[in-house]
This record gives sequence, structure tokens and C-alpha cells, in this order.
Amino acid sequence: MLTLLESDVRRTQMEHAECDRTFMSRPGSLQNGTFNAPTFTNPVGQSRQCVYTFVAGPRQRVELVFTAFNLRGMHPE
Repeated sequence: MLTLLESDVRRTQMEHAECDRTFMSRPGSLQNGTFNAPTFTNPVGQSRQCVYTFVAGPRQRVELVFTAFNLRGMHPE
């Protein structure tokens, strides 16, 4: 369960900021939902870091429950 829906995507000057996301609670909006990471192709030898920020309203709490979590690439040994 995702307590907050994506309602505002902030772009920063950071490298790879196109994948950063901000999820904000808004009065009168739904209080749960789902989200997916964007799909990008990275050049060989390059990595990508995406920052997800969840902002709760007063007396709210953010709860993330992952029902699936997949990573690409080689498993570290």
C-alpha cells in the first residue's frame, strides 16, 4: 500500500534527476495507490540513482509495502 499518490514531480539540477519523484499528500485526495520506477537504458558501466520523496500531511504517516521488487543486472557475489 502506498499512502500517498504522485501529485507533484520536482525536477532538480542533479544528474539523472529525470527519474526523481515527489509524492505529496493533498487534502481531499486519495490516500493510497501504487507507483513504478521508470524504465531507462543505462550505458555500459554507468549506474542511475533515483530519489523518491514521500511527504505526509499533519498527523499522517507514510507506509510502504512492497508486493514485488525487481532489479536488473548482476547479483553481487
